[in-house]
Amino acid sequence: MSSAFQRINIFMMVLVVPKIGVATALVCVITGQIFASTVIDHFQLFGGRQIPIDGKRIAGILFLALALWLFYKR
Repeated sequence: MSSAFQRINIFMMVLVVPKIGVATALVCVITGQIFASTVIDHFQLFGGRQIPIDGKRIAGILFLALALWLFYKR
């Protein structure tokens, strides 16, 4: 299962990097990972301890989204 996600990730990076650049692609990956981990922690999806979404987490995700917009803006 893990190697399938890695193959998809590499394939998508090969397609996206020439169009938007390395920095923007990496910020996009990091933003997606932080968002996904926040949702997983909040809903306790994999049996770990629950970490509720609070204002600091929302602010962090919004700042990452702002950074992504600033990187991609032309």
